[in-house]
Amino acid sequence: PTADNPSQTGYLSPLTGLPIRAELVGKRPIAVMVNNIKASMPQVGISNADIVYECLAEGGITRLMCLFLDYENLGTVGSVRSARDYYLDLAQIHDAVFIHAGGSELAYSQIKSRKIDALDGVRTTVSGVFWRDADRLATMSREHTMVTNGEKIAYGIAKKKYRTETYD
Repeated sequence: PTADNPSQTGYLSPLTGLPIRAELVGKRPIAVMVNNIKASMPQVGISNADIVYECLAEGGITRLMCLFLDYENLGTVGSVRSARDYYLDLAQIHDAVFIHAGGSELAYSQIKSRKIDALDGVRTTVSGVFWRDADRLATMSREHTMVTNGEKIAYGIAKKKYRTETYD
């Protein structure tokens, strides 16, 4: 077994059941909120997700929550959108760091009261994690342009001193 050949390590992802590299064993995943309306298409990076949840947000629209285990190697993902309280339940099931841009007041209240580790692109306490994609800004409304990537997420997690390993 080698780290370069995950199919030979014998380690399986807790999210997918597929082989993973040894250094991903015990790693805490992230959950990224992504827009899912026609005006925000195409989404970026969601094909790299280990799990994608789709739930109604409001007004008949849906939002996606994408879970990634190997997030440090994740390219750009987005457009990053706002939190809803029921997505917090899904993120907590996986012990994921929650990545979002804004949210309902109930979601913000729950993030605080449940002490959920989160990185927020709107009420941010760590700058440099999110940015507005210039190509998307040229063709879309501003709310569909916020993106991030694995390197910036890892930076934000380190700045906030969030736990990066799962509980034993």
